[in-house]
Amino acid sequence: MLKDETEEGTFTYRLNSTTLVTERSYRDSGSVTTDYSEPSAECKIDRTGPRKPKVVLKGRRKGGKFVGKVRIKVMGQPDRRLADGSPGIGLREKAKKKVRIVKRRGSHRISFRSADLAGNRSKKKTVRFRIR
Repeated sequence: MLKDETEEGTFTYRLNSTTLVTERSYRDSGSVTTDYSEPSAECKIDRTGPRKPKVVLKGRRKGGKFVGKVRIKVMGQPDRRLADGSPGIGLREKAKKKVRIVKRRGSHRISFRSADLAGNRSKKKTVRFRIR
C-alpha cells in the first residue's frame, strides 16, 4: 500500500501483482496473483528543505564597519527531522561549508541558500555589511 503523497518519513515497501489470464493463453482462464516480494530497502520521503545556512563574518572592525577584507564563512545546517523522527536525507556536498572573501569597499548584501540531496532548498539567508 502506498503512503499518502504528503506524508514524510522512512518506509519499506512490498510488491505483489495480479495478472489476468485469457483462454487463448491457457486452457483455464482466470487470474494469477503472485506472493508479496521481500521488503525493499528503506526509502526516505523528504519534502522539506534544510534550515537556513549559518553565516559568520570575520574581519577587522572599526566603528561598526569592516576595514579591509571580510571573510564570509557559510555553513549549511542539517535537514530537519522527518515526521517519524528519523533524520532527513542530508545536505548536498556543496552546501556543507563555503568561504568567500570580499575586498571591495561599500555596502554589500549577499544571500545564501543550501539544498539537500532530494533537491529541497532552504529559505534564503541574507547578510548585509559595509566595508570602508
